[in-house]
Amino acid sequence: MKMICCMDAVLRYLGIFFLAPVLLMSCADDNNSNAVGPNTQSEISSSSLSSAAESNGKSSSSVSSSSKDSKSVYGKIGKSMTVFGLAQNGPYADSSVVKLTVLDESTLEPTEQVFAGIVDGGFGGYSVKADSLKSNVVRVSVSGKYLEAKSGRLSENELTLYALTDLDVHDSVNVNLFTTLEYERVRELVKNKKLSFADAKNQARNELLDAFHVAVKDENGKDVNFDDPESWSVYGIRDIENRDEDKVLMGITAIFSPFHGNFFESFVKDFAEDFAKDGKWDSDSTRKKIADAAYNLNMSILSGDVIIPADIQSIRSTMTKWRSIYTTGFDLSNIASNVILPDFESVIDGFWLAEYGLDKCDNKNLGKVAKTSFGSYFTCKEDTRTRTGIRWLSSSILEANTYGIKCESTDYFITETTDRTPFSYVCDYGKWRNALDVEGMVGLCTSEKEGSLEDTDLFGYVCKSKKWEIFTDSLEDKVSGKRYAYRKAARIYWMIDDWRDTTFTWAEAQCPDGWKLPTEDEWEELSKQLAGVTANGSQLRLVHVGESNTWWSSTEKNDSLAVTANVWHHPRSYDESLRFNLTISALEKDRQAAVRCVKKP
Repeated sequence: MKMICCMDAVLRYLGIFFLAPVLLMSCADDNNSNAVGPNTQSEISSSSLSSAAESNGKSSSSVSSSSKDSKSVYGKIGKSMTVFGLAQNGPYADSSVVKLTVLDESTLEPTEQVFAGIVDGGFGGYSVKADSLKSNVVRVSVSGKYLEAKSGRLSENELTLYALTDLDVHDSVNVNLFTTLEYERVRELVKNKKLSFADAKNQARNELLDAFHVAVKDENGKDVNFDDPESWSVYGIRDIENRDEDKVLMGITAIFSPFHGNFFESFVKDFAEDFAKDGKWDSDSTRKKIADAAYNLNMSILSGDVIIPADIQSIRSTMTKWRSIYTTGFDLSNIASNVILPDFESVIDGFWLAEYGLDKCDNKNLGKVAKTSFGSYFTCKEDTRTRTGIRWLSSSILEANTYGIKCESTDYFITETTDRTPFSYVCDYGKWRNALDVEGMVGLCTSEKEGSLEDTDLFGYVCKSKKWEIFTDSLEDKVSGKRYAYRKAARIYWMIDDWRDTTFTWAEAQCPDGWKLPTEDEWEELSKQLAGVTANGSQLRLVHVGESNTWWSSTEKNDSLAVTANVWHHPRSYDESLRFNLTISALEKDRQAAVRCVKKP
């Protein structure tokens, strides 16, 4: 009955609107033993949603300047009050457990006073009634499942988040990732550094902002005044402009969104404990993991012919849905349709750029190769898959191994091999390229070598006009008059076109005088030297995208089968397009296959 009621309410207001799956998290599944929390929530009504939104939409400034809720008498120890807030790593599901623990103000150790409540009324809102408070300093914890920013779905695992606050300042307390990350640091500063709670909160907040490379001073060196993080929200605040605080929280929540389950909780715990010691990240491995996660949020994936959008697009879409409901006070009959989220992506980009030690990738830096603080290499390149059309991408081996070596437009030289760079590279008048195998063996083509021939295991080369070219010649078909080009590869001459541009049975497969069908061993040796590199195979016109080709050999398997060479090249991605497979198999002699002829020098 409960599921039917909720579904009916959602569909009545939203039809097939995209928020239906999100709001269904408020409806507990009576028949599911793994449902979130105890099944004690009441039916959701539009009035209860509106009430929760009104209570949870206050900032710290609006709370302190507004008249106190009639239920609340805060700022006076020993009195009772009702504490409201939002539980967010994404909205927590209804029936998630909320605990308000009263703390000793001088040590932040828990007292015996603990008050409990649950998330209720939709979209992460909670309230806890506290009686006869012995201290205004409290810890609010929330345990349960939540809607993930990346997928928009309910998390598989429960997660516990914390917030520390002074109820003399806030009676609206949001619990989020930032309040959790600062939690242990605040405790350290109060308990061991003997700071006041207010000073500890300010210092921990600024240290954590600095850790994420969010400026805590403006361009004139003046402090930027951030509200306490227990007032921040991934929804923003209704009826006012987007705040920097909410933008920061959205960005940090997005940065951590790739982490899931028990790993996520232990990862957050390890980070918080490391940060608690001195307000810095001392673990390079932790910093790198988070920086890599932030960087990869902007990466689209090419799967076959399909581009899978970057995670950041999904996160923005999900947060926009959350914001659109929140800005209307959960009034389902008046869903906001033109919600604009702040540029929280700038928080993400600013973080990983600073951690990597990179400047902004823009037209000024296009083509620049840079070494990150973690020792990897990135190149500023055009990339139409990203929202900016240009970004830092992992450098190629060539770009990484030539980093820091000057290559001017007048330079023409080859590098020496080293333990770090086992391959040679050529500065070709201002542009780097991989050295040809002949260049690695005998050096660059110079005027002194003009016209000379050099053989390598891969190709035969001739030096022409200061460039090594693959030796190419041709012969004439006396029947058709057509000329057929051939090149030297694997130390014999190979035709680079199919003989007479047709197919033959094995018995019909003939070559012109002085030429012959290649043996199985010769095909095997060619395959070995080409090494599956598409660029090498293309020099002999063996590789054509989207095509499959079969050629005869002179080697028989038995009376009915002969050995063939086969190339199948149907790449599903750019990386796959760089490689090809030349395989050896057998074919019935009366079937059709193409002919490539060879000749020994």
